[in-house]
Amino acid sequence: MSDDQDNHPLLAKRMFGCYGLFSISGIGAALIGMRIFPFGWALCIFGAVGILSLYFGEIKNIRLRILTNAGIRTLTMELWIAVILLALSVGLPITVFAYLGSQSEIAALRGQISELSRLRWMPLTADEIVAIRHSVAETQPAQPTMNIQYLDSNAYDLAESFKQLFTDIGFKPNIQLDTRLSSVGVVKIDADDSDAELVKKIVNAVETVTKGRIKCELKTSKGQGQTRILIGQRDTH
Repeated sequence: MSDDQDNHPLLAKRMFGCYGLFSISGIGAALIGMRIFPFGWALCIFGAVGILSLYFGEIKNIRLRILTNAGIRTLTMELWIAVILLALSVGLPITVFAYLGSQSEIAALRGQISELSRLRWMPLTADEIVAIRHSVAETQPAQPTMNIQYLDSNAYDLAESFKQLFTDIGFKPNIQLDTRLSSVGVVKIDADDSDAELVKKIVNAVETVTKGRIKCELKTSKGQGQTRILIGQRDTH
């Protein structure tokens, strides 16, 4: 029975040392997974170097042995197992570390997406534009000139949807970037007094159709000859 153990590649004396060293590398990989990097990497390196030292002579000559006439068949099963355990000792901690890095990157990206979503004004949908337009059907503005000013890219889509809405109603809106609007927390609308009733109906329809998603602050100015819409930073509170 003792001779069978000595001859079996999985029970060779060096293999038991190889198993023990691979276990050390496994513990190191687990520590890396727990973000205990210094000790984890030290154990992984120790295990890999230990396995390499046990089979250094054979591993060093692998290329030469493969190039002989007998080819790859000259490699013993014991050596194959040792090479596999060595590769796992090196590859496993790298894989764990890469996985942790990718998870951190994904978490960071999710945070950025969440922040951007929090600041972005959701534009009016096509159905919402139709519903709002129908609420003031057959009504035309007395002063069709309109300026829509928006703070940044987070407000641009809403500005475009407002442009579409008011164009359909009969206004002639022009949109432009205005970085001075950072303090504006709601959509502010300054209507010419001649269109006060029409704009008030539109504002009420916007808030009703969007179910409060878009809130507007309306004021009226006498004789300004235009209606102004200011879309600044979205109120996230």
